Amino acid sequence: MRVAVQHGLRAAAGASSAVWRGDELLVLGALDGVVDIFEPDAPDEAHDTQLLTPVPRRHRFTTSPLAPEVLAGKRLFYSATNSAMGVGGVSCSTCHFEGRTDGLTWTFETDTRQTPSLAGVVSTTAPVTWSGQVASVADEADITTRGRMGGSGLTDDQLQSIAAYVDSTPLAAPATVDADLVARGYALFVRSDAGCYGCHGGDQLTDREVHVVNGKVRDTPSLLGLAGSGPYMSDGSSRTVRDVLERAREPGFMGDTSMLTDEDLDALEAFLLSR
Repeated sequence: MRVAVQHGLRAAAGASSAVWRGDELLVLGALDGVVDIFEPDAPDEAHDTQLLTPVPRRHRFTTSPLAPEVLAGKRLFYSATNSAMGVGGVSCSTCHFEGRTDGLTWTFETDTRQTPSLAGVVSTTAPVTWSGQVASVADEADITTRGRMGGSGLTDDQLQSIAAYVDSTPLAAPATVDADLVARGYALFVRSDAGCYGCHGGDQLTDREVHVVNGKVRDTPSLLGLAGSGPYMSDGSSRTVRDVLERAREPGFMGDTSMLTDEDLDALEAFLLSR
């Protein structure tokens, strides 16, 4: 038997018995702020199973603080049962946990790509995607749900609500680092010979332009929230920010840290992880 639960199933708790004989099953529907309480029916001794009542008692413990459009988008973002979103039990949150990233690198038909974090106001860094070919978050939601996820298609209002939710996702907390080291790192970051600031300038630390990097066309990603978005580079080939900075000592990579000492790289890394 299947039983319907509310949006955003986050936890279930019951007795120690695997079939909850004589007790109740509590299911948390986080997006709706409810706890559903299912009671077991009489056990089926012949099959050693026990079904749950299809209609639970429901207790609402909170209401969402999110704006209606943002909440609607979050429900869609987490839905793995809406055929307009996709098939096969996947949702946007399958790869973008909490609107951020699963930290994995995926191999597709034509490319290998690290899951980018969606935290921060992504719309302010458009174009979006690693290749910078998509104008907005709503457009990308349409492309991905119809394409990789196999959905039948969302309405314009639904796509805009997903974009509103994505833009509401806060950045991960920055690393706690020494303020003096961060200040020194910033001075290195803006040096013209290092080549960081030329592409990663401004409040969002991106020029919102497309460049050829290592032979591939890539959109300049924002460097905000780096502490919670590894691995790094579009193909996930750098495990840490320090790895990226050390690779930049090599000719033909990007930027140029060949003139920087290891202590300089310590400071530059501290600055980047503090954003």
